[in-house]
Amino acid sequence: MTDNCDDLQYEKRLSVLKSQTELLKQAVCIQKTVQMAVYEKKWTDFEFAIRALEAVSLKIEALEKERLSFFHDTYQGAEPQGMGDASDLNFQEIKYDTGNFYAWAASLPVQEREFISACYRDLKMEAAKFRFAGIAFRTYLNEMDSVTRAFLDAVFPERRGKLYGRRGAIKNADMRRMVLDKQV
Repeated sequence: MTDNCDDLQYEKRLSVLKSQTELLKQAVCIQKTVQMAVYEKKWTDFEFAIRALEAVSLKIEALEKERLSFFHDTYQGAEPQGMGDASDLNFQEIKYDTGNFYAWAASLPVQEREFISACYRDLKMEAAKFRFAGIAFRTYLNEMDSVTRAFLDAVFPERRGKLYGRRGAIKNADMRRMVLDKQV
């Protein structure tokens, strides 16, 4: 690279890609910890892992916004998706910046282009690992929910899928609520 501004831009983009990839690797490890805590019913470990995953996800979100902003100026058309709040960010945005990334990378010298393209591929692979691990875990949880409901319906047919609270009132049973036994 001949221009100092281009060198800084390259280094900044490379730094963000590497940082985001490392954070996604951490998130995959933490996600495995969450899964093991659920499998082994270690709820304290589960709580710590969820907090750690939340902290890592906030860092990933900030880097994702920064990474997407690199191509905001070169994007042709309306405001890119994913520049809003955290709920807007998802892995579909790779579709948005992939063309702009490779267009920018094509302007680099061969060695730098190959290196930063490899870093970008690593980022996409880690994002896919994280996403697929989440899908597999969610599938497991849904299957366990179905098995538990079927068992309770078979054992207590008079309940017909209803759960009752301490005072005998019908409680809504859904996947949004989890009761943790805090006593040892």
